Amino acid sequence: MRNVGVRHVDRRRRLRPCDYLSDPFGFGRRDDVAPTDPPGGDPVSQRVALLQHALAREWTRRGRQPTAAELCRRYGISKQVWSRVVLGQRWAGETAFAALTEAVLARSGP
Repeated sequence: MRNVGVRHVDRRRRLRPCDYLSDPFGFGRRDDVAPTDPPGGDPVSQRVALLQHALAREWTRRGRQPTAAELCRRYGISKQVWSRVVLGQRWAGETAFAALTEAVLARSGP
């Protein structure tokens, strides 16, 4: 069994999450960006990217609460990694996906 460590990133992903949107700068910020099929992309990566975008967008829409600092502290994520994840410059991975999911679900109520 291979120990991949805490810095493991899914090596199947060849592009950035923001590459799967018609406007990469709208990642996590805008609802009106269309998905795109970039050269070298694949359908699974596209679905993961769109989910990451939707979670980042919802967290942003809700006023970024809980704060990035709080989520980073709670999940052991660096602020630089968090920033790159919510901007679509980096794949979230399990830990950041869990943090984003908690951030969105925590405010939705029962």
